[in-house]
Amino acid sequence: MGFSFFFLSGMADLIAMMNTLVDKDGKILVEGISDSVAPVTKEELDSYKDIEWDVEDFRKDVGASKLIHGTDKVKTLMARWRFPSLSLHGIEGAFAEPGGKTVIPRKVIGEDTQFMLVTHFSPMFSYYYIGKFSIRIVPNMTPAEVEKKVVAYVKKKWAERGSTNTMKVSMTHGGRPWVSDVNHPNYQAGKVATKLVYGVDPDLTREGEHCYCHYLAATYLPLLKTVLKASSLLPP
Repeated sequence: MGFSFFFLSGMADLIAMMNTLVDKDGKILVEGISDSVAPVTKEELDSYKDIEWDVEDFRKDVGASKLIHGTDKVKTLMARWRFPSLSLHGIEGAFAEPGGKTVIPRKVIGEDTQFMLVTHFSPMFSYYYIGKFSIRIVPNMTPAEVEKKVVAYVKKKWAERGSTNTMKVSMTHGGRPWVSDVNHPNYQAGKVATKLVYGVDPDLTREGEHCYCHYLAATYLPLLKTVLKASSLLPP
């Protein structure tokens, strides 16, 4: 039995809302989302040009017919390592088995700073559609700032849609980004050792990971070391 005679399916709302988050070129459409991204210096930009990495080999490895930035190595690497990105993680609970059933699921969940969208379209049937997406943030973005901008943007788009259904958006969890200083003596020593042993200068990468432990280690290990020294548990 169809219910489109009476109200709009929450699934239609969910898909429409998730489609407002990112464009076909991977650009995040949330207003002001990149305002706090650390500016790119000329030195940093030049460092990408010297990295030994083949765009075409990468395209073949991932099985894509074409990359967003084509054959531009610098833009592709910076999109992967340097700038924020948004990913939609699917819809949980919807009918996904083979066949042509026209069922209306009772509950649908669509999947680091991680967000959740919920559309509710029928108190009578308690049908909820939940979509999840994440934003990989980079220095100097913060989870609190990103949450504020994303929630405001989604609510604005929902109002523009004018749906008769209800919607709520919330951040489920968020972690601060972290990047190391390549001019640190440890990195410089590694570069010298690589050159000495292999006869080539190493490429320094900036691989993005959805892992909060790097930030925690960089932030709290020095503090822990100070505390242990003060407690005479470590040599001076």
